[in-house]
Amino acid sequence: MCFLIFYDIKNGIGTIMTPKTRKVKEVGKMFQIGERTFYPIIEISTVEMETSFVESISPIALVVVESLKKYILPLTEDEVDSAEIIDLFNFT
Repeated sequence: MCFLIFYDIKNGIGTIMTPKTRKVKEVGKMFQIGERTFYPIIEISTVEMETSFVESISPIALVVVESLKKYILPLTEDEVDSAEIIDLFNFT
């Protein structure tokens, strides 16, 4: 569980808040280089509090499509959930 403590120095009051967090993965704008088509996969992390929010956008992988094969190139040291990324696409 994650929580934040805000302390109002002027009034000497502390408040404990539990932020709402959310992470989603999305497919970015595709681009081509030669015969290959690249689809960037980004992760958007959001932390919401009562009066504010913070978002970060991170590239996590590239899906590469060639004429005979498709594959995923991770862009981070974290393990990439290939099934989750494949679910973002409707390859036929």
